[in-house]
Amino acid sequence: MKRKPEDERLHENEEIIGADYTVILQWIILVGSTLFSLFTGYILRDTPFSGNLFLIIFCVLVFFIVCIWRLFSFADVSISSTHIIYRKMTGTQRRLLTDIKSIESGITIGNYYMEFIDGYKVYFRLKNSEFLSTFFSNDAPATLERLRRKLKVIEI
Repeated sequence: MKRKPEDERLHENEEIIGADYTVILQWIILVGSTLFSLFTGYILRDTPFSGNLFLIIFCVLVFFIVCIWRLFSFADVSISSTHIIYRKMTGTQRRLLTDIKSIESGITIGNYYMEFIDGYKVYFRLKNSEFLSTFFSNDAPATLERLRRKLKVIEI
């Protein structure tokens, strides 16, 4: 069994903020894009070959661009007393909490992103339990404020 490096282990003083999302989303997008491409090809089987070829290539490219963007943008996020740790497909990074410029909500409910001082953005989704309470309470601004207080981010 392969051991995880020290950076990827959860320490006692770390609290998980966003998790359970990255891997599930990656598989959903990959399987969904493949099925959509196959379904589109099946529906258009009576059209000319060049039309089918163009549409299938276009659909596959769009879905893989979205898939790659999601794969490398969303992260599992946890915090310690002075650092924020985010784990993406490309690896694990640790940054100071003071490097966070702002935290904003994403397009859909439960999606958030952190923007750092250098302009780098990390997208994440709340833990499933927090996501469900936010979804059913319909109080997204309060959740965003609670998240900002937890990460000690002051909006200017």
